[in-house]
Amino acid sequence: METERERKGCRGSGAEGWSSGAKSSKIKSEQKRNRESKEGLIPLNSWAQLLTGRQDDPRYRGGSGAQAVVWRCDTVRLLPTPEQEELLQRVGDAAAKLINMENYRRRQLFFEGKGIDYSWKSAWKRRETEYVEIYRVLGSANFHEACRAVSEMWKSFVELLKAKKRGRLEPWQQVHPPGYRKREGQRTPTILVRFDNYKVDLQKKVLRLGYWNVELRFSGKPKWLAMPGAKQGRLTITYDPVKCRWY
Repeated sequence: METERERKGCRGSGAEGWSSGAKSSKIKSEQKRNRESKEGLIPLNSWAQLLTGRQDDPRYRGGSGAQAVVWRCDTVRLLPTPEQEELLQRVGDAAAKLINMENYRRRQLFFEGKGIDYSWKSAWKRRETEYVEIYRVLGSANFHEACRAVSEMWKSFVELLKAKKRGRLEPWQQVHPPGYRKREGQRTPTILVRFDNYKVDLQKKVLRLGYWNVELRFSGKPKWLAMPGAKQGRLTITYDPVKCRWY
């Protein structure tokens, strides 16, 4: 009986020691996350690690030599009126059409072995020819922003191809050229607004779109934009066809 009690005591002591060690490890992990948060560091996923090559970056060592930029993003739900939703659908469909047409043209060049077009200027110069109707719907600033977004997609594709050639990709990381904004055969409305073409009233919870002269109510609490010294960047408005909501 004494031997059995001693064994039970040993097992109890061992369990207590493991629990204490796990708690200590958890505390250290929390302290590390808090320290990184104060320093403005965010852990990178496997894709972002490929683009981080700075030796002084504590999140990763090595990389392709490029710098990874972490964008902080606020997501809110838009509450448009029926008339405003009709406008969003029309503008969003035009922007998605532009992105799809440009990606189709560039994919054809790539698959035909004619190189990779990652310049925003090649799309911009078509604003007065095949994209003239889209240009009128989006306006100059927002058409330009959509061209830059397409350019960024293809630049990322080029960087990933370089990483693959150097053997820096994991086996599960497959590289494909940018695709299309569509779901179940239908274009997914997407609106890209340049940073200086919209304003956000945090108190009234109103989003003002400059070119279209419209004010949209929204629900939610923006976290990053409300911080002191925050600067707004590109505004992306998307439509969820499943929930039938705008974000």
